[in-house]
Amino acid sequence: MSQVLKSGSDDFWDREALLTQRENALFSIEEELSQREEILLERAAALGALDQAYIERESVLIDRELTLRETEALLDARARVLDSAQAHDSTQDLQALNAAIREQIKQQFDERDACLKAAESGLREREAFIEKSERTIFEKGQQLQEWEAELEQLNDELKT
Repeated sequence: MSQVLKSGSDDFWDREALLTQRENALFSIEEELSQREEILLERAAALGALDQAYIERESVLIDRELTLRETEALLDARARVLDSAQAHDSTQDLQALNAAIREQIKQQFDERDACLKAAESGLREREAFIEKSERTIFEKGQQLQEWEAELEQLNDELKT
C-alpha cells in the first residue's frame, strides 16, 4: 500500500515538473517574441529614416534636373543666337529670336517656380500634420498622467 501512495505522489511531482518545464518554455518563447518585436520596431524606424533620406535625395535630384534643363535651354538659345547671327545679319531676326528665347526661358522659370510652390505647400502640410500629431500626443500623455494619478489615489484609498 505504501507503494501505491508513493507512485501517486511521484505522479504529482512528475506533473509538477512537467508543468514547470512547460511554463519555463512559454516564458522563453515570450521573451524571444518580445526581442523579435523590438528588432522589428527598430527596423521599422530605420526604414522610416531611409524613406526620409530617399525623399530628400529625390528632391535634390529634381532640383538638379531642373537646373540641368535650364542650362540646356540657355545653351540651345545661345547656339540659336550664334547660328542666327551667322546666317542672318539683320537685327530684326535677332530681336525676334531673342524674344522667343526669353519667352522660353521665362516659361521654364515659371515651371520651376510652380514646382517650388508645390514643394513648399507639401512641406507646410507635413509641418501642420506633425504639429497636430505632437499636440495630440501631448494631450494623450497628459490624460494618461491624470488617469495614472487618479488610479494611484484610488489605490491608496482602497489600501486605507
